[in-house]
Amino acid sequence: MDFQSILDSLVTIITTYSIIAIIAYVLLVVAWWKIFTKAGEAGWKSLIPIYNVYILFKISWKPLIFWIVIICSFASGIIGGTDSDSTILNILGWVCSVAPTVVLLILDYKLSKAFGHGLPFALGLMIPALKNIFTLVLAFGKSQYVGNGEAVVTAEHHAHVSGAHQSEIEEKSEDKGSHEGGSHLK
Repeated sequence: MDFQSILDSLVTIITTYSIIAIIAYVLLVVAWWKIFTKAGEAGWKSLIPIYNVYILFKISWKPLIFWIVIICSFASGIIGGTDSDSTILNILGWVCSVAPTVVLLILDYKLSKAFGHGLPFALGLMIPALKNIFTLVLAFGKSQYVGNGEAVVTAEHHAHVSGAHQSEIEEKSEDKGSHEGGSHLK
């Protein structure tokens, strides 16, 4: 094998890999757009770095947790950048560096639950080699957004209240007969 054939083979491999990577990237961008829209958020929000993670916390959990992760990450960087012999500072630095990773794993579980799945699906989202596949399944599969816990209670409560309110309106309407030109609501 001469140098030119080795170079041609290398260029072919790099080009093929690059095309596959670009296709995978575009598929994941579309998948996150679809996941956001399934959850009632504008798809474009999935395109903005950092903001998309904030919205993901909003969809799956609570936005407050996002800010805790940000603070822990900054604290870890600050504490890790100091040369300290303090045991407490070293422990605090370790906690601040591990906490975001743990929280992001919990976020994967919460995302799974928000779309009606359980722990096995969450594990697929947590394992790096499977995360992209499970993201595509979440986006293009039959998964429906069911809320992040708080939203489900609020939606159920709202549906119940709206249903009761609608029944009340219908009863008043039947009692008074039809009334032209106005509303029966006060």
